[in-house]
Amino acid sequence: MESPNKRLKPSNEGDDFMSLDVGDEADDKYGYGNKEDEAEDQNPTANAPRGPKAQYQRDARFDRRNAQDRPRSKHALPGHEPWVLVKTKFGRRFVHNTQTRESLWRIPDDVWPAVRDFDAWEKQQKEREENAKWAEQELQAMRQQSKAEEKNQRADAEEGRNRRRRSESLQREDEEAMMAELAAQAEHAEEQDAKNAAKTVEPQVGETGYDSEGSFEYVEVTDDEEGDDDGSEAGQGLRAEPAQPDNETSGPAEPEDEGPVEFGEDDIAYQLAAMGADYGLDEGEYGSPPPEGWSEGAEGLPLSNEDAANLFKDLLDDHHISPYTPWEKLLQDEDSPTSILHDDRYTVLPNMKARRHVFDDWARAKAAEIQTARAQMERQDPRIPYLALLAAKASPKLYWPEFKRKFKKEPALLDRKLGDKDKEKLYRDHIARLKLPESTRKADLIALLKSLPLRILNNSTRLDSLPQAFLAHLHSISLPPRTRDEVVGQYISSLPPPPDAAESADEKTAEEQERLRREKARREAALLERKRAVEEERRRVEKEERFARMGLLEEERELRQADVGKGSRRGLRAML
Repeated sequence: MESPNKRLKPSNEGDDFMSLDVGDEADDKYGYGNKEDEAEDQNPTANAPRGPKAQYQRDARFDRRNAQDRPRSKHALPGHEPWVLVKTKFGRRFVHNTQTRESLWRIPDDVWPAVRDFDAWEKQQKEREENAKWAEQELQAMRQQSKAEEKNQRADAEEGRNRRRRSESLQREDEEAMMAELAAQAEHAEEQDAKNAAKTVEPQVGETGYDSEGSFEYVEVTDDEEGDDDGSEAGQGLRAEPAQPDNETSGPAEPEDEGPVEFGEDDIAYQLAAMGADYGLDEGEYGSPPPEGWSEGAEGLPLSNEDAANLFKDLLDDHHISPYTPWEKLLQDEDSPTSILHDDRYTVLPNMKARRHVFDDWARAKAAEIQTARAQMERQDPRIPYLALLAAKASPKLYWPEFKRKFKKEPALLDRKLGDKDKEKLYRDHIARLKLPESTRKADLIALLKSLPLRILNNSTRLDSLPQAFLAHLHSISLPPRTRDEVVGQYISSLPPPPDAAESADEKTAEEQERLRREKARREAALLERKRAVEEERRRVEKEERFARMGLLEEERELRQADVGKGSRRGLRAML
């Protein structure tokens, strides 16, 4: 847009007056009559620059960034050495020629390919930095999550211990209250029995009873008692005649029953001994031990403390319990059908303290064996610790140089027994396998398991002591740990037992295994015999309880009949 015309400066009034006959000379005198000057005065912007370039120059001259912006960094452009790319404080950039000292905001066409390659390289570097930062954040989050899980597990374990302590204290209180109540009931029952016995044998006026020698005595019946007992012989005013004893038909009269017979501890012990002799049981198989101890051969089944501890260890081995599993977790897993709580060998030890002590000894010994085996395996094949590192740290978002730089202080990477090329190849193959479907990786894992011989992989193999040929293969780390353990555990459970020891070990090892097998068979036989004896004892006790209850019911029935017929001679005579 052109600027408006200049406003002309007015002249003096004297100069404005001109005569009509003034010629060109007067015009030249006062500055009029020059055509070029008049044209320039009428359009002063005629010679000003026009177009986009002029507008850009005006904007650049008044732009604040041109005055405050400063260069921050420069980058060489390979293949175009005189030119460098300069970046400013405000995020702008321009190219600068170091030889001609020329700077251009607009990048020339011949320099543009080098600038484009630099942009791509810079973008790649930025992505790598972002990936490294993301991996570091994920690692920190995993560490924090693991710390939180450990803290929660410790809190849960403490809460479980407190809950068990409270339940045990409540159980003890309930037992004490129950024992006190049973004692009170027994005392009350004894008092009632004593009262009933005294009431039963109390002599009454007007009735005929026996004396201590078994003969009759005469008891007078008053007129008042006659009115009370109308239907009886005493109510008719008759006198009881002495009964002549019939020596031919009846024997001597028995003394009157003085109430229920009370049994003491000696009587109960005698009866138990008699019943035990009838059933062919030893003294140690029923009742409590005497103060002087059992006699020789009377302790029952030959199951010593050592055999009981070995049976409990066999239980842990047969259930494939890991020595690193806490004892509290084993007790909490009572709902599982494979829990050790459902096995009969769990009860061979007398209490929880003994079980915990045996479990701690077994866990220490088993952990030492596993560590020794792992150390030998790691010395034999250096790929095992390196594959363990890949399973824990490798990520598809990390390239091999980044992974190597980030975990360069790990012992598996510092180990020189495995070459750098082999490490790089294993890393790239592992990352490529992580991109495969999970079904494909499962199939490869099962194929690897089937390729292992039965001598090194059988149903006695534990998940924490897998063979070296399995751990040194790349397929063993392609699945997540939980999924891999499930697949391997199911496959191991379907395998047959290991082959004969004579075929897979030397003679000394075979003899040791045979000895252990015989001891285990002997302990299991003792356990079965113990279970059989306990079952027989339980049935015998139940039978005795039934007979005892029937006897008590019979005695109560007789006592009730005696109470009903107590008011007449007929009732007493029927009892006698």
